[in-house]
Amino acid sequence: MIRRTRKDAVKGLLREKADWNVVELGCSHGGWCEASTYVDILDLSSNYPGKRFVQSDVSDTPFEDKEFDFSIASHIAEHVKYPNHFCTELSRISRRGYIEVPTPLEDNLVHGNSKAHLWWVTFDDEKVEVVFEPQVSILPDTLSLEQLKFLREYFRRSLVTELYWEDDIEYRIEEATISDPISTAVQKFRGKVTRGISRQMSAAVGKILRMEMKKKLR
Repeated sequence: MIRRTRKDAVKGLLREKADWNVVELGCSHGGWCEASTYVDILDLSSNYPGKRFVQSDVSDTPFEDKEFDFSIASHIAEHVKYPNHFCTELSRISRRGYIEVPTPLEDNLVHGNSKAHLWWVTFDDEKVEVVFEPQVSILPDTLSLEQLKFLREYFRRSLVTELYWEDDIEYRIEEATISDPISTAVQKFRGKVTRGISRQMSAAVGKILRMEMKKKLR
């Protein structure tokens, strides 16, 4: 079973189930405080003093079957090389969990995503499946992480997909829907037409962000 959810609802669930054994996969530098075990491909153990840290590929972990009551996989599914291995591993080591990924829109807007992300990860509401499709860069990726954080406060549902699953993760892997010739045309379009738009977008978001920061300092 897998369905849409909201991050605050999952946080509430974990507060109610404080005795659950929780693992976070791909924790990076700032993991969820609700987790008791943290996993990352890099050695980030110094970021989690007093906590259990395991350096591992998230698609091939050393944990026992159903060792965890809950797993957190926030902004990691779009990075994995083999989505089938990743989804199988999640359902193997935990009974239920939370998956958060950027929508294709956010994926395209943020600087650096075109190189770091391998997949667009979406949710098919009719077939109730997670869909992995090769990432394609269409829009100019000009937003910084700071600007993105600000935009998420107002447009989170357009920028992030949040999923809750139990028992198994239904998924499918699709081929790219944008062919190479079209992708080449898109690249030309980006270079000739959207350069000015991207500068205006970045400047507008930056201006709003500065205004919000001034309000907080008052």
